[in-house]
Amino acid sequence: MEHLRSQGKSPSTIRVHRACICKTILQAVEVDLNESTTLADYLKNLDRECPKETLRFPRWDLCVVLRGLRLAPFEPLATVDVKYLTLKTLFLTALASAARVSELGALSAEEGFIRVKDDKSEVVLRPFDGFLAKNQRSSEAPREYTVRALRDHVPVDDPERLLCPVRALSTYLRRTNKFRGARKKLFISYMPGRTQEIGVQSIARWLRDVIKLTYELQSADVLVQELQTNAHEIRAIASSLAVWRNTSVQDVLQTAYWKNHNTFTDFYLRKLCYSTRKLEKRGGAVVCAGRELCLKL
Repeated sequence: MEHLRSQGKSPSTIRVHRACICKTILQAVEVDLNESTTLADYLKNLDRECPKETLRFPRWDLCVVLRGLRLAPFEPLATVDVKYLTLKTLFLTALASAARVSELGALSAEEGFIRVKDDKSEVVLRPFDGFLAKNQRSSEAPREYTVRALRDHVPVDDPERLLCPVRALSTYLRRTNKFRGARKKLFISYMPGRTQEIGVQSIARWLRDVIKLTYELQSADVLVQELQTNAHEIRAIASSLAVWRNTSVQDVLQTAYWKNHNTFTDFYLRKLCYSTRKLEKRGGAVVCAGRELCLKL
């Protein structure tokens, strides 16, 4: 464990190794090191030396990505290449639902799994039967993800309407149904001739591609090179922005299907004062973690 410490590993990583070592020794010589006070004191000292950072800055700027999604090659949706339609729709759905990458990859396009409200103010998405999310019990009811529209929150001619996830989903379904075939998942490959369902790795890669592409459209090369893209960060930014814009933590927990607030505050809460000020200055609206966040002052 001291070797891991010298490599700069976090206390949580060292604890995982400790558990494996203790279990192996217990099975080999029937000595339970978990009862060692010396080991317990060592781990407590690690926590004091390496306090957990509970509030971090995001790895990339949401404002840059949202601005890029309003530009070519992501617009106009009705005529853009299916690749960019797919990337934009996936990102806006991820932001609006705060769903995990695995959950996005399990969303179904079958009849009954996508419900569009009569007034088209929201779309309810469901994963295919049998899918269990990371922290979901088999006894729990199937999860649903509500994606709300921006139609009633911005004027007709406002460019922010280009960021409406319901608009993107409707266009995506209409255009992909022409070549979807027997594929049942909501998000399918945009590669010509491919008929297999995609995996979670493709979903994660596409989300990273959106972030990189929008940065390349607007930012200096040095910013793109230093960019730390992370698909999982979308879930953190969406939920954090909702809280920063006065959505209750309990509502965010319900939307993201977290069992308790510790998961959110310890691993997902981000410092978004700077991004929030930029969004407010620019004005407009965005859908994050199941909420339409109006940012006009």
